[in-house]
Parts: sequence; C-alpha cells; structure tokens
Amino acid sequence: MEPTIRAITCPHCKHILFALEMETKGGGAAWNITKDSPAVQNDAAGMFMTCAKCAKRVAVEKVAGPGVDTWKVANNARN
Repeated sequence: MEPTIRAITCPHCKHILFALEMETKGGGAAWNITKDSPAVQNDAAGMFMTCAKCAKRVAVEKVAGPGVDTWKVANNARN
C-alpha cells in the first residue's frame, strides 16, 4: 500500500508548514509528523512550529480522540 501524506500550510505565507503521514501498526492507524517537518516547540504561550519559509511562529495543538492522534494548526495561530 502506498503511504498517504497530508500537507498542512502556514496560515501566514500559505507554504507547507508540516506534513503528516499515515502509519498503520497492529490494526490501528495514526497520523504522524514527517521527519522532514519542523520540530514542535514549547514556550510560555504554548506549542508551536516555526515556518521554514516565512520564519513566523505558528501555534499548533495536539488532537486526540477515538482513532485520532495528530497535530493541527491552532485556531489562534495568526495571533
């Protein structure tokens, strides 16, 4: 089976911020950040990534639920 990848864009410059790839193990599946994506960092304002294109801070948040464990751009990312 071919791997599935999702590209997540920067809310500031619209270039790819990070990518997620589907990993299936033991009958389960999870979206994981690709190795070439920027690292998730943490500061007093919370979790974030720095866009490789525009160098702006982009707030991210972990999404967890039934069958879901991944990252997304936070609703307040443009602040």
